[in-house]
Amino acid sequence: MTFHRPVLPLYLMLSVPTQLVLGALLGGVAGWKYHSTGRSPTPDDLLFYGLALIGSGLLLVPTAFGMAHWSRVRVGPSGVEVPGTWGLRRSIAWNAVESVEPVRYLGLLHLRLRTITGRPAWLPVRVNRVEEYREVIARCAGEEHPVTRALRSTH
Repeated sequence: MTFHRPVLPLYLMLSVPTQLVLGALLGGVAGWKYHSTGRSPTPDDLLFYGLALIGSGLLLVPTAFGMAHWSRVRVGPSGVEVPGTWGLRRSIAWNAVESVEPVRYLGLLHLRLRTITGRPAWLPVRVNRVEEYREVIARCAGEEHPVTRALRSTH
């Protein structure tokens, strides 16, 4: 089974800081430009700044969809496939998981999986779907698997 992150929260997480920084930069440039020339902004200037803000917001839509696709989690009988570093995917067999620790990262629930290789893996979990995650993982890995127990304790 494949679990995807919702696109809207990812878009907002990208868009709000970007719009605030870009708005502050454009406001600073406009203030400097109009202060140094002594003229007030024209309608064309205001249109340009507004379109720049709208354009940056629109450019972030495909980025949010890409992030949602990249951060998907696949759970199957052989193990779990999670997002890794630099856009690479990482597959972890159920028997390779030694311990699991629930961690909040950027306000989102993650399970840090300690594997037999010593390299941790991060399993993002949507808080409103914890029970669904637990059921699917219990079916694939067993009720007493460390991931299943960790999901039972986080709910």
